[in-house]
Amino acid sequence: MKDIYFYILVPVYNVAEYIRTCIESVLSQTYPQFKLILVNDGSPDDSGEICDEYADKDERVLVIHQDNKGPIAARETAINYVLNQPKLKNSFVLFLDSDDALKNNTLEIVAQAIHKFSADMIIFDWDKVCNGKTIAVDRPTNAYTGVLTDKSKIFRIVFSHWSYNSLGRKAVSIDLLTHQDLSDYYHIQGGDDLLLSLPLYKRANKVAFIPDRLYLYTLNPNSLTQSIQYENYRVRLEPTIRTAVWNFLVEQDVWNSEDFECYLKYVRVLLRKNVQIISGFKTSRENKFRIFEEIRNDDYYSMVLNSATFKDTTLLLLRKKKYLLIIMLFSLRRALSRLRKYILKGKKNEN
Repeated sequence: MKDIYFYILVPVYNVAEYIRTCIESVLSQTYPQFKLILVNDGSPDDSGEICDEYADKDERVLVIHQDNKGPIAARETAINYVLNQPKLKNSFVLFLDSDDALKNNTLEIVAQAIHKFSADMIIFDWDKVCNGKTIAVDRPTNAYTGVLTDKSKIFRIVFSHWSYNSLGRKAVSIDLLTHQDLSDYYHIQGGDDLLLSLPLYKRANKVAFIPDRLYLYTLNPNSLTQSIQYENYRVRLEPTIRTAVWNFLVEQDVWNSEDFECYLKYVRVLLRKNVQIISGFKTSRENKFRIFEEIRNDDYYSMVLNSATFKDTTLLLLRKKKYLLIIMLFSLRRALSRLRKYILKGKKNEN
């Protein structure tokens, strides 16, 4: 059972507050055969020094220091390091963010799943953690558990819910990895997991979905992926990622028109959520209008908007440039939501 060797790849940037918990969650694994690779991406805080401290004490830890290039570049460095090592039979890679952690039996359960299913990709579940407490996670309804080799079915699952985007939920055979030049995507922060998952999906022959909650996603208020505001919102990033996904699905040629329509329905939901977020930004109407106009003029978003049905009120208003109505609509919804909570709180206090 101990014949599988794991590489755990961690891009590190400015996480001195969290990195010890992350590293120790790996070093405390019940399964012994692994190497922890930490890529310090030019952190201005003490993250790099903390990583070196662990590497000096434990030969299972390797630290690579590089100038700041972004999370995709850091992961690329880690992947290239693994590929340049003498190839070990039954080697698998896990991806871990530096402010997150693994349960201490993660590698053991994944190793058991690899043996049981002979899969080259294992997708497991996760929990959200805030201040040491587990909180509710938005999970797919009737999430699939089992093994699939049919690419069309695999794609229907992994491209139907945002939670599958995470690299952290995947253990992949080293055979699925290749040297890639990802420099065109270095500027992307947020969504990089999905981009890097595409070539893995392409090469995977058998994917096992297991229900075990092994990855601990830390709610860090300073994380880019958890703090979307006007100042850091970039219209071009989302369509860059989604266009890559769309082109990937077209090139794979395993979906029929019904599959693509289901996917479009899903991305319309994502766009509506984006519009809702933009409507709530603490900035001027003019700035919100400018973002809405950028969305309308983008080729990818135009395709999504043109697929909207009469039920997609928000997207139809966006397509018709009714930006003020959109802002007023979501403002009213927020007010009604606050009123509902106030009434429910009053009733609870009465009881």
